[in-house]
Amino acid sequence: MRSDASFSSCGIYRWRLTRFLNNSKKELIFVGLNPSMANSSENDPTIRRIVGFADLWGYGSLTVINLFAKISKKPKILKYCHDPIGPRNDFEINKNLRHWSNNHLCDLWIGWGVNGKLMNRNNQVLKKIRDYDSKTPYVIGLTKEGHPCHPLYISKQSKLIHYYQN
Repeated sequence: MRSDASFSSCGIYRWRLTRFLNNSKKELIFVGLNPSMANSSENDPTIRRIVGFADLWGYGSLTVINLFAKISKKPKILKYCHDPIGPRNDFEINKNLRHWSNNHLCDLWIGWGVNGKLMNRNNQVLKKIRDYDSKTPYVIGLTKEGHPCHPLYISKQSKLIHYYQN
């Protein structure tokens, strides 16, 4: 499997992670909470799960971006960081949303869980998504509070469903 990743020069932030799965022209962009330890050559548990879903659903490539670009195995640490979003993260999010909006073979899956509400970041990014209103993003489920489910905490047989925002 070919792969690619983009990191800050200091190594504190991961802007984007891409996995090329097969020859299908279908693309999937996933917006998660924050990067863990995956890089251009190694997967972490979340990336393994997302790659498995993308492959099962027939996508040829997967790009992962996040609400917060700060690399951390423990998402709860984000609230103690000076800048968990990172200086280039919104640029990367906007670039990928523009690609999704302009490409009929590209789908957007959001799955950041309840921790996405930190700094009201979930609503900031949902507004960006709404600004590209030509398409509807997908989720694999919602938490009790209505947040897009994180992929690690959902059945492996889950299917993408449209996410209708208020």
